[in-house]
Amino acid sequence: LVARASSATGRPRGSLTLDPALPIPRYIGALEVHLMPGGYVAEHGADDVGAGALFDRQMTVNRMGSQGALNDDPGRSLVAWLQSRFPGFRPRRILELGCTVGHSLLPFAAAWPEAELHGIDVSAPCLRYAHARAEALGVAAHFWQQDAERTRFDSGSFDLVFSRILMHETSHAAVPRIFAECHRLLRPGGLCFHSDAPQFDELEPYVASLRDWDIRCNNEPFMDAWYEMPVEQLFAAAGFDAATCFRGWAPSLHVAASGVDPKLNRSGGRYFLAGAFRAG
Repeated sequence: LVARASSATGRPRGSLTLDPALPIPRYIGALEVHLMPGGYVAEHGADDVGAGALFDRQMTVNRMGSQGALNDDPGRSLVAWLQSRFPGFRPRRILELGCTVGHSLLPFAAAWPEAELHGIDVSAPCLRYAHARAEALGVAAHFWQQDAERTRFDSGSFDLVFSRILMHETSHAAVPRIFAECHRLLRPGGLCFHSDAPQFDELEPYVASLRDWDIRCNNEPFMDAWYEMPVEQLFAAAGFDAATCFRGWAPSLHVAASGVDPKLNRSGGRYFLAGAFRAG
């Protein structure tokens, strides 16, 4: 795997910037998220890509192939929803927080080919895999080992900042800092959204109770707390224009194309997101 990753990045379109001195947040480093031995930050050799490869294949098995051959259906579906909901929005610089291996980030290149793509994560093995994967797929993307609570990018340097299934992996202390950092990073008129499993107020009580399995059996200790948080209040407290806050459900393109009954899909054949614009 290391050799294949190295060969894929021989003539890079994008880039990879690692920071061996980066402190790993306790909510990532102190437990084995998803019961992954060593978590997603453990390295087992030079230039290790193992955690990224395992995440990639695990997603296929866990979702039973419902996210497509490249596991990029959430990204493609979210992009399609954004283009439909905000047709005049055309970001030039895009940042994904907690990008893992780039599943959700790379589809933005097809939607806005002139945009510059950036992804950050704290896991070096996942980022190495993400970079090799992007290069193998012919997509230019820039990956950085950074913490979403306090990035090293300049203020006002992005038009779109988003996350996909990141927030429930963080903590009570981290969430407001991440929202504030999103606001700082955006240019006036820029858009931020976070896509995760839906807030509990979007679900019937029985459906919400099923999430308890992940919390108790899959090392997701902050999951229930995040789903109870009032996202609109978080956006407003971070400085976003409260009048621009939105929620939405992006229909799964893969589910629609395959003709599968959406009820058989764990996400219900759609992806929840909540977002807001920075006043400009």
